[in-house]
Amino acid sequence: MSQSSADLPAWAVPLFPVAFVLFWIAITALLGVFSGWFKLQARFPSDDETPLLRLRMQSGRMYSVNLNSILTLDACTSGLRVSLWRIFGPFQRPFQIPWSQIEAQPVTRFFEPKVRLNLGRPEAGRLTIDLRTWERLSAASQGTTAPIGIATMKRLERGFLFQWLASTLFVGGMFTAIQVSEGRSDPGSLVTCFAFPAVAFGVLLFIRYLNQVR
Repeated sequence: MSQSSADLPAWAVPLFPVAFVLFWIAITALLGVFSGWFKLQARFPSDDETPLLRLRMQSGRMYSVNLNSILTLDACTSGLRVSLWRIFGPFQRPFQIPWSQIEAQPVTRFFEPKVRLNLGRPEAGRLTIDLRTWERLSAASQGTTAPIGIATMKRLERGFLFQWLASTLFVGGMFTAIQVSEGRSDPGSLVTCFAFPAVAFGVLLFIRYLNQVR
């Protein structure tokens, strides 16, 4: 018979939050290693320079690590400062890359225009961000960086539309397959299978779209 929580010794209860904190610190430290953050902060320490432009709650990808809505990107006179919410990186300090040490390359991820920033010469890390975000940072750099293109409204709208269609069809198809396997294939239930993901993804992508064009 398994031991119930009531039978646990009193000293074990406080260990749960301690174990959670230690686990969280270990995970965030590993992400700092896999993303290359620690290497960048050691090579390009940040200073207290006042930013010309600050973009909060930005998303990016550093190698295989996704950093969704937790980045702060500062366009400073001397370079690009990157930081993240302290709770997601207790040991990850901000780093600041001189503009001359950044090589920007246009890429596309899931139909959406992006920019991959190769950081350092030789390369010490990579950061992939929205193309529109890079254009705003580049414009604030007062001509220090060379623009790589224009994120026109049509490109952004087309990319988000394709994302919405692909996501809706994929999730709706999964819901439909489940409904059919359970013998529920009436038209009303099939419409619901696609209506729910269409609305959910539509709201999510519309918020992301507004965040880029604001």
